[in-house]
Amino acid sequence: MERLLTACSEMLDAKQYDNVIKCCDDFLKMKPKSGLGWHLKGLAYQKKNDTTKAEECFRKAAELDPQEPSNYFSLGVLFYNEKAFDDALAMFQSCYLLKPEVNYLLMMALCNTMLGKAENAEAALRLAIGSNKKETAKALQQFFERFYKENKDIPAADKDVLKAEIEKLAKLK
Repeated sequence: MERLLTACSEMLDAKQYDNVIKCCDDFLKMKPKSGLGWHLKGLAYQKKNDTTKAEECFRKAAELDPQEPSNYFSLGVLFYNEKAFDDALAMFQSCYLLKPEVNYLLMMALCNTMLGKAENAEAALRLAIGSNKKETAKALQQFFERFYKENKDIPAADKDVLKAEIEKLAKLK
């Protein structure tokens, strides 16, 4: 059975999303309470831009495996992409409570930024920096490229300030 799940994952990497859904359906017939099976199926639906089915799958995965942060992270990314920043923030907070990691703090800061809650965004960033400066700097550079650089909702001047701060942080040891 695990080989089937591995095959589903490999198809996801190969961008064969319809095959992933079928593969996950086959797997879930045998093991309907597999959070990972539901999660992979949700990722395939998300890649196909079927956010309704993706959300259903991610929620089912979280219901079956409530201690797995990736289920909430995927929901958070889905909500973020839908501009449902309050919902996204709640999911990233759930991730952080389950497993305190810098990336979850950065996503919380990002959501707070989008919600206009600068103090909360700054608090999340300070917590991330306090936990691991080097990891935070690296992750911030990746986040800037992925989420801020092309975001037309953030003024260019704010992007320039953020980029300069990230570059200063990256120089810290």
